[in-house]
This record gives sequence, structure tokens and C-alpha cells, in this order.
Amino acid sequence: MRGRTTEGQLISCHAEPDKGMESLYGSPWLPSTHPAAALAEGQSYSAEVDGTACELQVTTPWHIVDDTQFTHWAGAGMTQLYTDPMCVFAASLKAKRPDTVFIAGWGNRASEDHWAAWDLLYRPTIDAAPALIDGICDHDYGGDPRQMDGVYETICGYAMTTHGRWLYGYNTECANASDPQSIPAAAELGTAGADWRKATWCARIILCAAARVPDKARSQLHFGYGGPWFSDSGEGLALEALRSLRGRLLHLDHTDPGLVAVATVDGTDPRCPRAEGGYELCLAVAEVEGRSRNASIALQAPTGTRFAGPAQLTQLQAHHAAPQLAHSEVSIDVDAIDVTLCAHGFAVIRLTLSGEPDFSKSIVRRQNFADDVLQTLDAEHDWRRCIALPAHPNPQRAWLRLVVEHLTAEHYQVRINNGTAIPLPGCTTALNACDILDLPFPLAALSSKATIHIEAVRPDATPSLICSASLWLEGLED
Repeated sequence: MRGRTTEGQLISCHAEPDKGMESLYGSPWLPSTHPAAALAEGQSYSAEVDGTACELQVTTPWHIVDDTQFTHWAGAGMTQLYTDPMCVFAASLKAKRPDTVFIAGWGNRASEDHWAAWDLLYRPTIDAAPALIDGICDHDYGGDPRQMDGVYETICGYAMTTHGRWLYGYNTECANASDPQSIPAAAELGTAGADWRKATWCARIILCAAARVPDKARSQLHFGYGGPWFSDSGEGLALEALRSLRGRLLHLDHTDPGLVAVATVDGTDPRCPRAEGGYELCLAVAEVEGRSRNASIALQAPTGTRFAGPAQLTQLQAHHAAPQLAHSEVSIDVDAIDVTLCAHGFAVIRLTLSGEPDFSKSIVRRQNFADDVLQTLDAEHDWRRCIALPAHPNPQRAWLRLVVEHLTAEHYQVRINNGTAIPLPGCTTALNACDILDLPFPLAALSSKATIHIEAVRPDATPSLICSASLWLEGLED
């Protein structure tokens, strides 16, 4: 029960607000104004409000309860309340402005609570208006920076195979300010090392997305300022270091699974020209497995250009109390540039280019998804799908991409078109997190379709989850 004024104003909200969000609850939390339990509905009583005695009336606020909600995010009862007005608004918007990018979604990850958020919220939202939705939004507050790449793959795979729609992923809130019950490292965010963890997490989520899902990830928007949220001395350092990582993506290869790397030619995006004019090659590399390692980086100037002057190397110094960017010049008169990366650290190499980049030929990748997402894999349930492969004009490389959870090394094997069995490597993931596993696919096995068969090789195989699967073809095209 609560008290309300003669004008009908509810003095205290129905539940104690969380995280200082009283404004969203309609009124502040004032338990001193609540009526005694012995009072009856409609009975008057006196209470002090902001130092003034007021006459209040006992009332019982009514609130809708969704019995499918079992955690902090909304249950299925919220879906229709969202999708009904969404469909009306999106249809009207697209009719008037068909080129508008329409984004729909929710304030969590689709993988939350063993993909219950997908079942209750995300999939029904996509199914409600697949022809109107261009992208799906999410909130990502910490944890493994690789996990959303797999979520975007899964969402896009479902939308393509079910509705023929390529849906992009738009993060509309992110910060390395997580719940310490689910991500223990979050408990340390208030310590002296907070800025170090925030800077390295920010760099890794950007580089992981740009390296692995540049065709799907579209935004990462930091929420809040100061404290555990965005800070110039934390995430700001990562963004400063990566400011030249823009423009045309370049092809690169590396053999260390503990590294993620991205290279671009700054100055090739007409929407974001360089203030100095001209072009600059920018390569960024980050360590993602949590241990120090050395990287030997061999660079080749894009066709039509050459390097002009020494390389500019930027690294985040591992001073946890107050991280700083360290800048140095490196000679390019060597076969490779050697960089030492500390655990979760990153480095950026920038080289001025002379000449005009020739992009008349490009490396084109084509992705073909398997039907169905989120399929259980264990000793009693294998996984078999047939993927259609449209003709590629000049395939030079192919690979099988699996998005998985909790895959134990050598517990399973995969065969492609009934060929030689390939043991699957392990892919350890955190709770409610998936990751991407790319496996080379023999070009000799290419045909108009490919049958993928994954099965256990031992009776005690640890259960896993195949979130999505696809085959990629890559080749040089005009």
C-alpha cells in the first residue's frame, strides 16, 4: 500500500529503485510515507513529505506481472508491447523514407541465460517485421570482448536462412562495468587498475569486431562517463590510439589464435578524410588470450603506393595505476617489425603512404549459412547440415565457420562431403558466451553444395552448442 494526495499523486514509488533511477519509477522511494498495514483502502492518514505534514489516502497500486520473467531482463509479456508499435512505426517510416536504417532490439545480449533472451525477445522481434528491420541492437556490459561477434553471426544466420534478410548488429550501450556475480573481474573496476582494464577491453571489442565480423557489426556506443563508465584515461586512450583505423580494409593473415589484427588505409573514406590529406596505412593488433607474447609483423604497401618514412608505433604502457600511450619511431628497413604485447595489450603501427592506392581488384568474401541455429551437440546427438554454395568466380580460399559454446578439444570431429574426418579444436567460452571457430575447407571439395557432419568421437563427449554454421569462399575479383 502507498499514500496519495487528494490530487491523485503517488508519493512513493511501488518498489525501491535501483542504481539511482528514481525518475523512471514515476516518484521517489519514500518508505516513511507508507501507510500502516492496519489501515484500510481509501482511509486517510498523516505523513511528513519534504518536512511538511500532509494528509494522504491509502491506495494499492496495481502492476502487471509477467510470469515468464525470471531474471533482470523483460519476459515474453513485454514482446508484444514492443513489437506492435514497432511494426506500425517502422511501416510508416519506411513508406515515407525507405532508405532509413531501422534498428530494433533490447537492452541485453541475445545469448543471456542460455539464449532465453533470444527465445523470448530477439527472435519474436525479428519475426514480427523481418522486411522492415535492418539491424538488431544490444547492450554489452563487459566480459569476453569476442562474445558479441558470435551473437551477431547467429542473428544474421537466422535472419538470412529464415527471412532472407542480412541483419546488422548495433551495440547501443557498452562499458566494461559488469556485474561481478557473472564476471568476477568486474569487482576490480573500482581499483587502481580500472583504466588499464577499460582501455584494453575497449580496444579488443573494436578490433575483434573489425577483424571477424566487419560485415555485421556496425556500432559500439559507450554509455555513461566517469567512474566505471567511459573515461578519457581509460577507453579514451584506446580510441585515441585507434583514431587512424578507418577507411578501406586490407587483407592480412596471421597464425597466432591469441592475436587479433586489423589493417586499413586511412584517407580512402570520403566521409572521413584525413586532415593532413594523402593516405596512411594503419595496422592494429591486440592480445586476446590473457598472456604476453611477441608479434612479428611484416608489412607490404598497397598496390600503387610505397612507404614514406619510418613507422609510428603506439602502445599502451602497462602501468596499471595510470596507463599511458607510448609513441616511438621504427625503421621499415627490416623484414618485419617486432612488437611485444602484454596480456590483453595492444599496439598500433602507422605508415605514411606516397602514391595512389589501386583498388581496381578486391578480395571478396561470400558467406553461405546453414539452416537452423542453436543446436545441441553431444554424444547422442550429432549435427548434419547441407549448405548450398552459389558459384564463386575465382575461389582461392574457403573455410567453415562455427559459432560454438563449450567445445572441448578432440571430443568431436567434422567431415565435409563425407571426406576425411577433422578433429575439432577446443573453444572454451564463459557462461552465456559463444565464440567463432574458423576451420580451413579444401577447395577440392567444392561443389554446388556441401554436407557438414559433426559427431562425437567418444561416449563421454562434453555437450556443446552449435549456435550457427556457415561456409566462406574468398577470391580476387574486379
